[in-house]
Amino acid sequence: MNFYFIHKLPLTTISQFDIIISRGGDYMSKNFLLNINTGEIHNLSKQTPQCQINEIKNYELFDTYEECMIEAIFKYEISKPNGCHYCLPALDVE
Repeated sequence: MNFYFIHKLPLTTISQFDIIISRGGDYMSKNFLLNINTGEIHNLSKQTPQCQINEIKNYELFDTYEECMIEAIFKYEISKPNGCHYCLPALDVE
């Protein structure tokens, strides 16, 4: 039986990653944040102060940008998820 421990830390405590998942001593981190209210996707490893990550209250974290897109469209019914202008400028289509 595997045990998983999920530690949710405030974004002000950890600047680059919000969730650290510990599985038997291995640590994995989620690198992409979906703002569920706006459909905007952020790359936490490239965030800037203009991203205002600390202000986002309703979010979900993912390993990849593609996962964010799929969940945004199918789970949250966001019609046009979009990359952040500051941390994902190449994927900012609006």
